Amino acid sequence: MKHPIRTSGDSKGFGVLLAYYVVHALVAVLQWSPSDALELHLSTDQNSGLTVFNVSSGPRWSYAFDKKRSTLQAETLFYLNHFGEVSLARPPDCSKIVHNPFFVYINSRHSDSLGYANYTVLPLKIFIHGENCFIKFKRKNAVSSLLTSLMPNGLQQLDKSNTILISIQLKEQFGTCLPKDNSILSVFHYLPKSVSNCIINEAYVDSSQFYINLDTGYLRSTDVFCLNFSSSVVFIDLDVAICAEMPMETHIPIEVILYPEEFPKRISVVEDYISRILPRHRRLRRWVKNTPPSFEKSDFVENVPEEQNPGYSISTFTATDPDPGDAGRITYSLLATKDGRSQNMFGIDPSSGLLTITQRLDREQIPVHHFLVIAMDHGEPSLSGTASLTIYVNDINDHAPEFESAMYSQSISESISIGSTVLTVRANDEDSGSNAEVEYHILNQAGVNEAFRIDRRQGSILVRQQLDRERCEHYRLEIRATDKARSSERKNATAVVEITVLDENDNRPQFTRSSYMVEVSEDIDPTGSPVIAEIKAIDADAGANGLVRYSITSGNFLNKFSIDSRTGQLAVLQPLDFEKVQQYRLSIRAQDGGSPYKSNSTIVLIKVIDVNDNEPKFYTSLYQESVPENEPLGYTVMRVQAFDADSGLNSAVVYTLKHTTDDLPFEIDPTSGVLIISKQLDRETLSEYDFSVEARDQGTPPRSTMARIIVRVRDVNDNTPIFEPKVYHEIVSEESFPGTPVIAVTARDKDENARVTYTIVDGNINSAFRIDSQMGQGLIRVARMLNYQDQSRYILTVKASDGQLEDTAVVFINISDANTYRPIFQGIPYQVHVNEDKPVGSSIFKVYAVDNDVGENARITYHMDENDAFQIDPVTGEIVIKHSLDRELVSGYTIGVTAMDHGSPPQSDSADIEITIVDVNDNAPIFLEPEYSGRVEEDAFVGTSVLTIQAKDADSGLNGRIRYTFEGGSSGAGDFRLDPVLGILRVNKELDRERMDHYELIAYAVDRGTPEKSTSIIINIKVNDVNDNAPRFPAEVIDMYIAENSPVGSTVGTLGAVDPDEGVNAEIQYSILSTLDGDDFKLSHRPLDETAIITTATELDYEGERKEYLIMVRARSFHLFSDVKVKIHVQDTNDNSPELENFVIIFNNYKNHFPTSAIGRIPAFDPDEYDKLRYSFVSGNQANIMHLNPSTGMIHLDPRLNSDVPMNATLQVRVDGK
Repeated sequence: MKHPIRTSGDSKGFGVLLAYYVVHALVAVLQWSPSDALELHLSTDQNSGLTVFNVSSGPRWSYAFDKKRSTLQAETLFYLNHFGEVSLARPPDCSKIVHNPFFVYINSRHSDSLGYANYTVLPLKIFIHGENCFIKFKRKNAVSSLLTSLMPNGLQQLDKSNTILISIQLKEQFGTCLPKDNSILSVFHYLPKSVSNCIINEAYVDSSQFYINLDTGYLRSTDVFCLNFSSSVVFIDLDVAICAEMPMETHIPIEVILYPEEFPKRISVVEDYISRILPRHRRLRRWVKNTPPSFEKSDFVENVPEEQNPGYSISTFTATDPDPGDAGRITYSLLATKDGRSQNMFGIDPSSGLLTITQRLDREQIPVHHFLVIAMDHGEPSLSGTASLTIYVNDINDHAPEFESAMYSQSISESISIGSTVLTVRANDEDSGSNAEVEYHILNQAGVNEAFRIDRRQGSILVRQQLDRERCEHYRLEIRATDKARSSERKNATAVVEITVLDENDNRPQFTRSSYMVEVSEDIDPTGSPVIAEIKAIDADAGANGLVRYSITSGNFLNKFSIDSRTGQLAVLQPLDFEKVQQYRLSIRAQDGGSPYKSNSTIVLIKVIDVNDNEPKFYTSLYQESVPENEPLGYTVMRVQAFDADSGLNSAVVYTLKHTTDDLPFEIDPTSGVLIISKQLDRETLSEYDFSVEARDQGTPPRSTMARIIVRVRDVNDNTPIFEPKVYHEIVSEESFPGTPVIAVTARDKDENARVTYTIVDGNINSAFRIDSQMGQGLIRVARMLNYQDQSRYILTVKASDGQLEDTAVVFINISDANTYRPIFQGIPYQVHVNEDKPVGSSIFKVYAVDNDVGENARITYHMDENDAFQIDPVTGEIVIKHSLDRELVSGYTIGVTAMDHGSPPQSDSADIEITIVDVNDNAPIFLEPEYSGRVEEDAFVGTSVLTIQAKDADSGLNGRIRYTFEGGSSGAGDFRLDPVLGILRVNKELDRERMDHYELIAYAVDRGTPEKSTSIIINIKVNDVNDNAPRFPAEVIDMYIAENSPVGSTVGTLGAVDPDEGVNAEIQYSILSTLDGDDFKLSHRPLDETAIITTATELDYEGERKEYLIMVRARSFHLFSDVKVKIHVQDTNDNSPELENFVIIFNNYKNHFPTSAIGRIPAFDPDEYDKLRYSFVSGNQANIMHLNPSTGMIHLDPRLNSDVPMNATLQVRVDGK
């Protein structure tokens, strides 16, 4: 019968040994116990290159590993330099360490000595602690392998010794005796440097011949000391106080071997050494029954504030163990179970169970730590009890809010409405709870900054007052973000927000003068375009909105003038002529570069100054007249008249007769030009006079002209002059200048050489007209300026007389109205707003001008500057749409309109009509990108900015104001949110890449028109992985099966963990933890499919003591890991033959008691558990006196044996196993 092997103290049949961690402020911790060597405790988290121990004894010493005695893994794990410094050659990896703990022996030799003179052997017991480590506390056999070899030149340290060996060759010869109180050596000089600074409380020497001076460390003789065999080995026990290098008070055993300069019997020394050390190592405790420690509860929860100093006490854990002595003495340790980083952050006192902090904690780095608290006794074997520990790190306000940017900048339009959001600042606080809640304030809100306010919770900066760029263009706000911790602990951060107000075209150009008056001499030379005036307008806007351009919109007849569009300099382009145009009335427009643009107009009145550039002109170059010779003195012969187109003195004419003789019987009035008889005529003396008359103006210099006068003297005639016709009609303009001919009347006189003179005898009101008699005609001229309003019609009676006889005629003269007044537009300035969707042909406005003249002079025709969009009815002034409008192409028009009368010459007025195209919501927002993509870490804080989407809307006002929303789209189930004003996409919930690694969000840009128009956009967000998931096995316990007798290295099975992370964060390393069965199996990693193969490292026998093995496999991804129990079941194979020994059946037949049932069973046994045995008789049962069940082996007697006849038989039975 087989019995399962059980380990005492564990109800499940297995003793669970867990890795034992020691956490200390020093990276490597030394300690000594009476049964162990110097202990060096290391952690798997330590990096290569770290110095863990210093064996230096001073200068001129050399150091080397004792390869024969040290564990094989020592040289691969440690590096020993020539200074005696032991450092890590690589980070410890418990999966590659066969024994834990293990021994390392270091030999030290002084350079002045040979062999083993001045030679030490230092044993170090190495403990490796970490997540993959399992420390086996096994009893040690002190008497095993005490001496491994004897070197030719001296003695080497024993493999299993825990004692420091110091071999000293003295200068004295063998047999020499040293005096009392002689200093032999200083033990302190031979101690390793790592412990040389510790204080020695007490030193025990097992020989009465020696003692140690605690001040100097010298071994001194108590009496005369002779060098012989019995005195060559000295045992010293040093009681070392607690120091920085050694965390607890301990003892250091030292063996000092002294031998003289020439000493041939080294073997005797060794034998003496063995005889002295063996008794101490044989003091072994007797094993007693041991029970494991236990905690009062299985789960503990602790809370600790973050940022506490190392050494901060959290709690004390106490386990109970009823065992006496060392079996009941408990050592406590911690094991991080979820995050390997936790291991170095906490420590537990191995004796008291006091849990303390070893590093400052940061809740923002690891908020929760998970541990297994291990209570391990010192029994044989050592047993343990565990409890889970969860430590929550409580937040303190150790983080100030941090703005996403130290400087924000935003540009906004000055027309932005009150209450609009300018931008949103965001400060994140890595704390939690109220410590992470942030409020925002504007620090410098006084003065111009009162135009803004901030939402204290959201951080949105809003417009508080109407902005005016012309008043303030730049704002600099200092924003403070303050957390809501207790008032005494609050932290804050500041950021600067620079706001630039963009100009809107809200100002018209303003002329520096309301009107301009310019006088220009008509003889100005237009060559080179001389500047006659500078028109200046100022626009308070900025940029293109404030850039003023000048143009002449009306009054520039024949393009006499030009204006520089940039400077406003008005120049003459063509010659001026006062005699044609005395003044110009120019309409100047100043227009800015905004959209829509704004303009203003002013009037420039240009007066042309007359110069004497015209000489007087006679109406005819030859004047002829006949005069009766009997006309009296003073008789008016004729009147000559010259007209000078100049004005003023330049047009004042003085008449003088030229080319005359002294007896000329005529004189001329110098002012009127009337030629009279100054001497009595005598036809018989001279019948014809031929002379000249000069007309000279009063200009400087004066100008003159000549005309010829012929006066014929005739006889008196007797025929009456007769008008033909008797009635005349004429129209004359009231603007006619004096001297202007109106009409000529003619009277015929049949007399020879009849001389007819004409006079106005009636109807000449206010002497408005005069008549000149010349060449037989009476030429009626304007005598003075006429006025239509005063007198619009004259009826003149004109008399024709030859001196004696006369006749009359009636002349009707109608005065036509002069074009005195120019048309004047009413209701200016004209500003019209037209919706861009208004149909073609629609009337948008009607201009109206008034002319105070009458008739044709008051009849007005309207004209409009050439443009593509509008046209004007020339009669009514109604403006209609000519082509469809589009505000997004042209946002406004400034068009000049002209009202012109039908006078002669015509007069006009000009005005600008500003037509603003009013936006209608005919454009949907357009995103600047066809699609947006971004990345975000899965551990990003709520509120983290991911990207910014941006759309433009060609409309204006509310139609062009855009808000961003997920309404009607997809926000990733609320994982993201959009800033409605700025389009910033932020994290709205905690993300988990393992839940959702990619988002395809659908956002909308919606304008605020009526009805609203919107455009959708796809936003692809990739969630970047962080290592926040430990690998997970498919089950807490995995069962595997393997047939017995499988060769060593056979595959037991494949297991794999799944890490929901990706990339390097999902790479998994597998290892077998050091458990009771951990050395019986090996594990290899298959990187292609991230699985591990478990293979055997020992022979398996189902019929042996073990049918089942339990190992712990760890899957690690960086600092995160998970463990799984793997139960390996050994399956039976048919590797054993059935066993059957000879046996005897004795049957006693009693009357009436013959058995009819089975009398027994073939006593065969097969060690294979599942083999099926088949039974059969081979020989001896030919008579079939016994019946055998081939399956069960049960035997029945044949009824024929029911008799009183004795019978003996020998049968051969066969048993087969399958």
